[in-house]
Amino acid sequence: EWAPALLVAAVAAALAVALDAVPGWRALTRPLVALPLWIAVYSLWHLPPAYDTALRHPDTLLHLEHATYLAAGVLVWWPVFQGQLPYGARAGYLFLAFALASPIGLLLAVLPEPAYDFYAGGFEPWDVSALTDQTIAGITMAAEQAAGFFALFVWAFFRFLREEEGAEPEIV
Repeated sequence: EWAPALLVAAVAAALAVALDAVPGWRALTRPLVALPLWIAVYSLWHLPPAYDTALRHPDTLLHLEHATYLAAGVLVWWPVFQGQLPYGARAGYLFLAFALASPIGLLLAVLPEPAYDFYAGGFEPWDVSALTDQTIAGITMAAEQAAGFFALFVWAFFRFLREEEGAEPEIV
């Protein structure tokens, strides 16, 4: 999640302008396209059949999984760091992204049975059951999303307030 955000934030303004001129790029990075696409990629790869199959094919499908996370992540973060959205819209977009993505981690944290067959039997070296591992993973996902999205939401919200006061926002 955060590697694509950092990559997009690091894109130089001249490169962002050049990418925006590529046919189809602007359409893919529109919030109403990028956000549903990102949620779809994120959700579909967390479905047990896709997740288990990717883990059973670490030299092929696992790489595809991570490549699609990266690609969809770049699209979803573009409007936040490189788009022309006003900061109030960015804050709303970040809140919506968090609200749509967080149920996956929360669901993993509370499921009464392990969701993924790949981890059946647990982890002997750490003496952790598959369910405990899944619960820890779900809590970790939810916590990092809450912290990250909240921090960026606050950033966008305060930039929005500066815009509303008529102050010139700083270039990020």
